[in-house]
Amino acid sequence: MGSGTDHVATFDVLWRVSSGSTGIYPGDVSYYITCDLSANTGLGLGFDDGLLPASSIITETPIAATTELTAGNTYYSTITLGNSDSDSDGDVDTADVNPGCDTTATQGETLNMRIVVDGGGETLTEFTVHSLTWGSSMM
Repeated sequence: MGSGTDHVATFDVLWRVSSGSTGIYPGDVSYYITCDLSANTGLGLGFDDGLLPASSIITETPIAATTELTAGNTYYSTITLGNSDSDSDGDVDTADVNPGCDTTATQGETLNMRIVVDGGGETLTEFTVHSLTWGSSMM
């Protein structure tokens, strides 16, 4: 987990392809993160999304787009949360367009994540930010 001054800015996700799954490539796996921006902002949910880029946990190198992901292997991806204060005025408020979840990823807060395989299954998980210390777990 990487930290901003008072929030999580980036974090790594460790994941695997389910046993028996075949024909899954790095471009088939996406993520969606939601967070609650309603406290004192006039907004509802913040939202981050994108492809979940697969890297080898052993060699720490990205997996090529044309390489099939192997069931049972562990991969990791680094996710950078989007800016909640999109107009950079110092406040998260109704003037912010398509706000991300970075400012809500503070100690004690929760992020909801959905991982989706195109044409396949979905996994839902909830992360709690227990600490802002580099390398801390959010499970």
